[in-house]
Amino acid sequence: MKVIPLNQENLESFKNYCRTFRDELDESFISDGELSKFRVSDDNPTFLLIIGDEVKGVLSVMISDYYKRGKTARIRIFHSSTNEFVAYRLLFNEIQHIKQDFNEMYLFAKEDDMILQNILKQLNFNIERYTYVLECDEIKQTMIEVPCGFQLRPNVFNQDEEDWCNVRNDAFKGQQISDFTLELVAKYKENDDYLEGGMILLYHHKSPVGQVMITKEDDTYSYIGQLAVKKEFQKQGLGRLLLKAAMQFSFEQNFTKSVLVVNAENEKALSLYLSEGFIKTSCVICYKYFFNKFESD
Repeated sequence: MKVIPLNQENLESFKNYCRTFRDELDESFISDGELSKFRVSDDNPTFLLIIGDEVKGVLSVMISDYYKRGKTARIRIFHSSTNEFVAYRLLFNEIQHIKQDFNEMYLFAKEDDMILQNILKQLNFNIERYTYVLECDEIKQTMIEVPCGFQLRPNVFNQDEEDWCNVRNDAFKGQQISDFTLELVAKYKENDDYLEGGMILLYHHKSPVGQVMITKEDDTYSYIGQLAVKKEFQKQGLGRLLLKAAMQFSFEQNFTKSVLVVNAENEKALSLYLSEGFIKTSCVICYKYFFNKFESD
């Protein structure tokens, strides 16, 4: 049993491993689209567990500029088909060097994956939050009534990146997440799941106050994310307006179903989604590892 770094020669082995086991995992960053654009780089420290001549485990971490700004790394995949703690421990040891630049790192585990949860606890990961996956299994045409003084319109690239950042960063001010940048927003159109017109901005007169993003989950499902309203415009029903706009856009794009995620403690958002026809289908748990706390282990 040994651990080796990812390189061009074993890149396909890594991708094949991800494809084989992703149904057991949080597959946010190991979908076909994500794997097709995955590259060996310093922003993707990745290691393979080898037994004999076969890959029996992988650990891959994302440390792009977005994560560096927040000093929080995101684990793309952490899995071993052996289900043995020693395998996970060997992989985890290889990633300890990033603690020089990061305070913490995190990943999501499915609620019913008790093997991974027990291993994470042994590695000193802590539960940070629970997240629900919600689905709407019948998208219908939606009537949208925009209040006087407000306007909904698609994001225009090379023009509205600052407005998008303005809304998102204001809505999440005070939370332990990195601010969005113009460069990050500009890259959305390069993503495989991007839908033309799927980034919708809400304006009050000429000032951006809300946003929602609809992307392609698969041929059946749309994915609704980044729904946000500036703090001073919250509690005015604008979140519901943006959700309805997202559902109508999904309908017009011929999706029959939609999916989104919401933090379990966000009771207002959860109530909104449930009232608009979404149902809870699963729960995932966010685990965090704090480098400074355990650096002497």
